[in-house]
Amino acid sequence: YFLVNTIARYLGMVVVEIWEGWQQRRDNVEPRLNRLAHFYPFVRAGTSVILRELGAAFTMMDIVRGSPSIYVTWPGYDEVAHHSGPWTSDAFNELDRYDSVIARVRQTIKEDGPGHYDLIILSDHGQSFGPTFLQRYGVTIKEFIEQQLPAGTSVSAAIGGDTGAMSLSSVGAELSNAQSFSGGSRTAERIAKQGAKLADRATAEEVARIAAATTPADVTAYGSGNLAQVYFNLFPRKITLPELNAAYPGMVDALVQHEGIGLVCGYLDDGTPVAMSKTGTRNLHTGAIEGEDPLLLYAPAEGHGASTVETRAWQVRRVMDFPHAGDLMVISTVYEDGTVAALEELIGNHGGLGGEQTDAFMFHPADLEVPATRNSIDVFHVLNDFRGTPAPPPPVVEEEEEAVADWAPANLLKGLAMVGTWLEHVFRCFIPDKDAFLGVVQDPLMTGPAILLGVLGSLGFSLVLSEIEIADWLLVVTRLGGFLVGALALFGAGYLLTRRGSFSETVRVLGFAQSPALLLVLTLYEPLRSVFIFLATLLVLVGVWVGSAVAFRTKGWQTAVLPLLYILVVMVGSVAAAVLVGGATLTLESVLSTLGVSAP
Repeated sequence: YFLVNTIARYLGMVVVEIWEGWQQRRDNVEPRLNRLAHFYPFVRAGTSVILRELGAAFTMMDIVRGSPSIYVTWPGYDEVAHHSGPWTSDAFNELDRYDSVIARVRQTIKEDGPGHYDLIILSDHGQSFGPTFLQRYGVTIKEFIEQQLPAGTSVSAAIGGDTGAMSLSSVGAELSNAQSFSGGSRTAERIAKQGAKLADRATAEEVARIAAATTPADVTAYGSGNLAQVYFNLFPRKITLPELNAAYPGMVDALVQHEGIGLVCGYLDDGTPVAMSKTGTRNLHTGAIEGEDPLLLYAPAEGHGASTVETRAWQVRRVMDFPHAGDLMVISTVYEDGTVAALEELIGNHGGLGGEQTDAFMFHPADLEVPATRNSIDVFHVLNDFRGTPAPPPPVVEEEEEAVADWAPANLLKGLAMVGTWLEHVFRCFIPDKDAFLGVVQDPLMTGPAILLGVLGSLGFSLVLSEIEIADWLLVVTRLGGFLVGALALFGAGYLLTRRGSFSETVRVLGFAQSPALLLVLTLYEPLRSVFIFLATLLVLVGVWVGSAVAFRTKGWQTAVLPLLYILVVMVGSVAAAVLVGGATLTLESVLSTLGVSAP
């Protein structure tokens, strides 16, 4: 089941990726910046699914274990935003896919967690946007520095610090922990053991590859986003600005004066760090400023990247005071449109200053006080101080008018317009996948697509099984009405059994359970017509069973009894409907006969 589930999710994601890629090309959305975005949709989609599922599985496993504090990194958005841009549909669709994952985590906390958990969601940074330094000026930062140095000076670059080795190492460690988790099946233990071996092997190979590719150089530039740390192999210590000017005359000035560079930091003779721009300098220890403060560009009063100059000075000084900071720190300028120029080939970037990369967020409980922060260490103290605090009393949940919102015409149309989202649900519900149905149940915007799928599925089965003609509109309408009647029957059965769920959730479940009706297209191949009808019918029934179990949150025997109760309700309802229709027909015929009118 795990294998089939993973393959189906992968295929569904690939279809969605291709659909969204086609939409972007059709709409001509930033084509020159997105040229890397859709080169590898299969690999990107599959990797994203696997990492999401691993993260979700480990998190829920720790919740069930009762771990006092759980931290998890959700990959996916960052990588997509790097190549497509943080405000593109690619990036936002990746965030949408985490909705169901977070819903599953919340559901696990609610139903399986042994104690109270606060769910806090935060970003480690923001992302700035814009064409790269190479795209704007035709040279990389390495090449520009090389042009300012004497002939024969070797310059190397290590752009992009995240090679994946640390992530692989972490995955390997967690997979090793999973092997010792009691309660897992032997198959799961074997998968975890083999996965840990593969992760450890990949980590070792990546580290060896980096070591083999690293050769001593006179100058080395390490880039991260629109920031670069530059090291000069002159002395076995930090090199001062006077020493750099003596060894490489004009090089520092060329960096400072370049149009695409807004800030260059170096060291005075006494080791004091200083920040330099085209219009002024700032001593980062004394705060003395000559000319215009070079940090003003990175401290707007409002908008993206808003901050005080004092905060920016503290942040830059902190980095420059690190014992292993570069001899020079170079940061790109901030352009009038708010974009920056990454010193690596990433459209979305972070690592320096300027634009939205310093705008992080935190969703947290109301009783968690978050003061102003300057870096991630401050956030750690905020979270660490919150651990072990008394759990708040359960909130009073007011009655929500969810049904009204679900069926509002605006919401129905909005959900239908989210083609990429509900297509992914369709392919995942095809299996059927319990987590996919959970996402459908908890998303009111999926009501419109569910009705559409229910109508199309009912119509498809009517056309195939009864061989009716489209012209028989009355019979067609009758068949389509059966979808809502079935939803009402399923809701009645589930509510009788669990006293949970809603009619809107039931409609969404029943609609997406019709996903296997896609197989009815294959009935055009007459020799296998019966096979595809049987397979589609079976998958729909299983989908209704799995989806209703999610919608009504059944457990144990309730899950087994629900489909039987549903069938019983449908049968009783059908008999009752037949009796009512028959009685109404006889009454009408009697009235018409009394009036001397013959019934048609």
